[in-house]
Amino acid sequence: MITEQITADIVRIRVGGWPGVNVYLIEEPDGLTVVDTGFFLHGKTLARAAGGRPVRRIVLTHFHPDHSGGCAELQRLTGAPVLVHELDRPFVQGTRRIEDEPGWWVTRFMLRMVRLVGMGSTASPARLDLLREGDRLGRLQVLHTPGHTPGHCSFWDGKETLFCGDNLVNMSRFGTGIPIWTLDHAAQKQSIARYRGLGVRLVLSGHGRPWRGDLDGFLA
Repeated sequence: MITEQITADIVRIRVGGWPGVNVYLIEEPDGLTVVDTGFFLHGKTLARAAGGRPVRRIVLTHFHPDHSGGCAELQRLTGAPVLVHELDRPFVQGTRRIEDEPGWWVTRFMLRMVRLVGMGSTASPARLDLLREGDRLGRLQVLHTPGHTPGHCSFWDGKETLFCGDNLVNMSRFGTGIPIWTLDHAAQKQSIARYRGLGVRLVLSGHGRPWRGDLDGFLA
């Protein structure tokens, strides 16, 4: 686990081996908002990282097991609700499988392999609430930005910070996420275009380091 203080009230926690997956802890007046939860082994790690501070909500950008896997354990340990978009909810619950959905066959095949080797293991949380476009979660506004998954969501703080899930990543370079994990590339392109005009200057993605700059200029 690698911890990095991004701003006075946002901490990035990188879990897993390289390149790892990012989890974010956001300080709110009523406690912590947790964005994504890593793999199924990381729930206890994140509960310890909270350091006794109350976790008020656990929000998922999407259902992939490296982002939702630890949510049930983290909920069990903290009592916080888990929130995910309704189109990704059945995948978190395990009532649907992505390989049965329409979309790029490569992505469906890759996610099937992840599940078959056990890395897709995830328990369904006891309480699973829904995210909807325009919802407010503490300081965050929900943007439904599908393509990577049907219910992929981004979270914008109304000012300069965007939690973009896997739509954009900053690993060897900053840009669109790795194509083989994205079910619908055309939809993802439209979703990324939604970021224009928000005035974003800090992008916090699911993988890689924070990116600082003029996102409108980058996307132009």
